[in-house]
Amino acid sequence: MSEEIKAILKKRFFSFLWKLGGMIVTYFLAFIMANINMFGLPVLIVTIIGLIVSEITKFINVNLPKLNGAK
Repeated sequence: MSEEIKAILKKRFFSFLWKLGGMIVTYFLAFIMANINMFGLPVLIVTIIGLIVSEITKFINVNLPKLNGAK
């Protein structure tokens, strides 16, 4: 396997981990809210919120140097 392919796979794997982390946080929050009967959100809405959170974390991950003022 070439170094270029390894680099691409590594990048995709870390992207997957960011999205997975966002989904885990969202489901954890949904679990807590369900146990205290806060919102009673359906699973579909929780999944959509999870996808939104994962995209936000991806944006932060990709743009973190720019957000910190690095050039």
